[in-house]
Amino acid sequence: MGKSGFFKALSWLLLLALLGWAVRKVPWTATWQALRRFPIGTLAALLALNLLILWLFALRWWWLLRLASHPVPWQRLTAYRLAAFSVSYFTPGTQFGGEPLQVLALKQREGVPVAQATASVALDKLLELVGNFGFLLLGALALFGVGLVGPSARWGLLTGAAAMAGGAAGYLVLVCRGAAPLTRLASRLPRLERLTHGLAQTEAAAQDICRRQGVIVWGLALSLPVWAALIAEYALMTRGLGIALTLPQILVLMTAARLAFLLPLLPGGLGVLEAGLMFTIGALGYDPAHGLALALLIRLRDLAVGAAGLFFAHRLGVQALAKQTTD
Repeated sequence: MGKSGFFKALSWLLLLALLGWAVRKVPWTATWQALRRFPIGTLAALLALNLLILWLFALRWWWLLRLASHPVPWQRLTAYRLAAFSVSYFTPGTQFGGEPLQVLALKQREGVPVAQATASVALDKLLELVGNFGFLLLGALALFGVGLVGPSARWGLLTGAAAMAGGAAGYLVLVCRGAAPLTRLASRLPRLERLTHGLAQTEAAAQDICRRQGVIVWGLALSLPVWAALIAEYALMTRGLGIALTLPQILVLMTAARLAFLLPLLPGGLGVLEAGLMFTIGALGYDPAHGLALALLIRLRDLAVGAAGLFFAHRLGVQALAKQTTD
């Protein structure tokens, strides 16, 4: 077996080990009981909506690459996003980690220069962060509106989310105005010359994309269809479980789930998501078992998406290794 064959076999073993570990953590009997409660029509609508959400996830990235004069077909970007999701989901952390794989895919598969590829991924992630933390601001207001948190907790969440959203938005504004804050910071460290050069190229590429008027506004506007679809997804899941929630209550559930995934604990917020949704559903006046059922449905969805993403990540990794061994 040659070097490339060894790495290919090793990558398959790691792929199967990750999937096996994740599958063993799901109580399948309880998941099946939750699924049995779903009307067939609601389940079909939920599956169709999830396909739409996967398609929408690549929308903003596709748009940014077109602005950078490097158009890439939408379906391939969706595959790359799925691969990045699997890396972020199955590894410990706060749902980051798959971005280098997106850059690698653009460079290896699409011929996009590293600076432009990194800039497109970074801008997409920054716009996503602004949207995520902006949603947490809305979620904090919803939490207070349904009476689940007191003023001190509400202001803590509002302050934290506003600070993070403001930080990401502030960096975007600086770059779009021609500044290069990270390059200037790295230039003060003489041992990081290579990093400084890479940052300078990336921030210059980001500035080139941002020269178009209204990039930040339009980039954030492109997040709205995704959030609307996610809200509709939670509404369908809870109705399928026999719970009729108001819009503020749905926002509260989504906030609890979002906070669980942001915590730097186990992969995919394992355990935190289940506990958070059980507590939140109970606090809303419903049986906490509904919260566990909802968490299991989310786990089942994420495992299915993650499995597809691991397949794409495996293909990208093997192709990159094969190219390195032949160069």
